[in-house]
Amino acid sequence: MIGGLVFTYRSVSKEMALARLKSDFVSNVSHELRTPLSLIQLYAETLELGRIKTQEKKEEYYRIMRKESE
Repeated sequence: MIGGLVFTYRSVSKEMALARLKSDFVSNVSHELRTPLSLIQLYAETLELGRIKTQEKKEEYYRIMRKESE
């Protein structure tokens, strides 16, 4: 009986650790995707609203958006 309890405890502990790893992974991936997407959105909105007047600056913003999407 004690052996069964030990086995069950170890099994549950491993499952909890795995669930924690999965949760951390999803959180990290979500964060890594949101950061560049937010930046792309910011630059796109700025361009869309016509706040950038010079062609050089527009090209810089497009370049940043392309880099962030990669």
